[in-house]
Amino acid sequence: MKFIPFLIVFLFAFNSIVFSQADSFFLTPKVKICKDEKIDTLISRLYSNTDEKPTINGYRVQIYSGSVRKDALKVKSDFLEKYSSPDIYFDYDQPNYKVRIGDFRNKIEAQKLYHQLLNDGDFNAVLIVPDVIFLPEL
Repeated sequence: MKFIPFLIVFLFAFNSIVFSQADSFFLTPKVKICKDEKIDTLISRLYSNTDEKPTINGYRVQIYSGSVRKDALKVKSDFLEKYSSPDIYFDYDQPNYKVRIGDFRNKIEAQKLYHQLLNDGDFNAVLIVPDVIFLPEL
């Protein structure tokens, strides 16, 4: 009978010690990250040496290609009257002017606009062309 109070006190003390250490172990994990300072230097050099925007290979829908600037500007204005697109490009690749639309990452995205333009019948020469597109700034 003398051992029962001692046993209760021992179990209570043992229980509080074990669970307090387990709680502190599971609730406050410690992670130590070791990295070389040269990594930050390389990353800063990478971005400081390039003044150009980052680009990827993508697709655009071409609605005009010809040597007459007036016709190219008319096609561009006709497109802007019927559709609202911030991504319209007017390029001159000697001797041709080109009007291209969109910044599509894959061909399937470009096909939606391509089929819409073909079904509307407003533009005669509609093509999906590979092009370099600029990534948006973060």
